[in-house]
Amino acid sequence: YKYEGKVEAKTKLSNGVAVKGTVTRAEKDGKVGGVVEAKKTLHKVELVGKVDQSGAASVSAEHASLSPGLTVKAEGGLTGRTCKFSADYKREYLTTALTLDPLKKACTGNASVSVGSLTAGVSGGYSMPSGDGKGGGFSVPELAGQYSGSNFQATANVRKWGDEMSMRYHHTFTKDVSLGVSLDQTTSGNQNKETNLVFAVGTEIKMDSISTIKAKLSNEGVMSAVYSQRIRPNVTAKISGQVDTARLTRNNAHKIGIALLMDY
Repeated sequence: YKYEGKVEAKTKLSNGVAVKGTVTRAEKDGKVGGVVEAKKTLHKVELVGKVDQSGAASVSAEHASLSPGLTVKAEGGLTGRTCKFSADYKREYLTTALTLDPLKKACTGNASVSVGSLTAGVSGGYSMPSGDGKGGGFSVPELAGQYSGSNFQATANVRKWGDEMSMRYHHTFTKDVSLGVSLDQTTSGNQNKETNLVFAVGTEIKMDSISTIKAKLSNEGVMSAVYSQRIRPNVTAKISGQVDTARLTRNNAHKIGIALLMDY
């Protein structure tokens, strides 16, 4: 049987440095990976350093106090192969973000506006042409919208001029019961276009103050469920399972998971 796994541990040293270590195992090829992260805030600047199992290291610095609503961040790899600069600006009705990658000669940006219960946003990017003059230019913009009611929320997203669309609807019936519906459509091909539609419905039920059940079913016949229970004030256990009813006898078509979350 194939399986995936993740173990995460975090602590805070006496000098204020927060350290987190993560070890993962990929289901597809069994590859084991690990990341160690250290984080500390100095003079309102959050500094983060990361090192993975291959020895690749990166650092980032984030400042959120230059101006009300403005956050700037710089990050890069110590090998010089990655470098990014970003700026986020948030106000009551407006949110914007801009990211610049000088090594890839590309930038991306997005903006959203909220009016009452309605929020609309757009994102896009631009890249410089390569040395031979090929490629580059503006990317196809992505549009999104969201409407929030007293006990429901609906969102829609359109990409690639309508070739990719997704919609989400979440309804809260009571404080203990909620229902969600998702719809994803992708269209491929130039002349003979094919449309693939994935529909799923899920629910979340709070059994009591310490336990919750989540379940989901898709039109492809995939059923999944997660049971979560807080067994101690700082310890939560989760058991999950997934069954592909369309491939009952196929190897690795079904999954089971166990997680233990400890926060001290």
